[in-house]
Amino acid sequence: MQKTESYPRKSNQNLALRLDGHDNDVRTGMGVLRNEWTIEAWIKGDDRIWKEYEAIFGGGEYSDLNSCDNMPLVVKNGYLHSNGAGIIAPEKLDDNWHHVAASCNGMSTFLYLDGKEVARKDTVVAILPGAIGLNEKKQSFGGLIDEVRIWSKAVSINVIKKWKNKSVERSHPQFSTLVGYYTFDDFKDVVSVNWVGKGHLSYHLRNGRSDYYGELPMAYTVENTNVSFQNFDKKQQLFNAVVVQNEWDLEQGTVDGQLLKLRIVVQGDQKALSLDEINLDLTQNSSLKDFNEIKLFIRDSILNRILNSLFLMVHSISKEDDF
Repeated sequence: MQKTESYPRKSNQNLALRLDGHDNDVRTGMGVLRNEWTIEAWIKGDDRIWKEYEAIFGGGEYSDLNSCDNMPLVVKNGYLHSNGAGIIAPEKLDDNWHHVAASCNGMSTFLYLDGKEVARKDTVVAILPGAIGLNEKKQSFGGLIDEVRIWSKAVSINVIKKWKNKSVERSHPQFSTLVGYYTFDDFKDVVSVNWVGKGHLSYHLRNGRSDYYGELPMAYTVENTNVSFQNFDKKQQLFNAVVVQNEWDLEQGTVDGQLLKLRIVVQGDQKALSLDEINLDLTQNSSLKDFNEIKLFIRDSILNRILNSLFLMVHSISKEDDF
């Protein structure tokens, strides 16, 4: 069985994540990044009164490890700060929208604010970006966060500056090193899609509370008022496509067993793309005798709005089996 899975499109709707600064627990589930990395986001505080620490990127509760920094990008008493590197911006943040970033190139760690370098130190720090807007409960961020990007390599300040005011596209020079991209435009209740998620370790955001049985509201999305940022608004194009293999083996005789998923992510609403053909290469299979048929399932109506037409063509080449 072949299953094609569609997630909500990254459209012109521009939403930001609203965090209350009290109880929100939004997790990426991402592990430690070592040697080289870059993290960036747009943020807007609730006001100009900041707590001692408000995490933009944190490890999340119970993430205190000696081997890495679980507070790689935070606001410390109103100043942008990278805890492990021990660097801090010289000017205090106000309550307007700001682009913030930290990066390590394997030799030095840098702090960037609104496309400008504001601090650096010749040190290499491993980081744990396991949560957005939270480390420990008392260090939660109050305000708006949007366009969260996590890279497994250092991104130069020139590239950060060029792309900070617009959506990431496949033409980005370091697209292949993008391991986390959260726009929140698809955010629904308890999950937000990582647009570059791969396989089973996709690192989709999980929305929750620090107090599991508490009554405070979870994080939610609101309209983004950031006039400096422009969502993708061009001819529809492919952003990412990933094959997700089935996590479990299928027993002999299984009916309607899922073999794999095809996750397709596109950008834009203008001149919709058309998926005309899917090729399944079965030449590496030792035997096809157990296969009776292959079916294609569309997850829901969202895909119908993205694709104009869909045809499944199965190409099997085997000397001993007819399919």
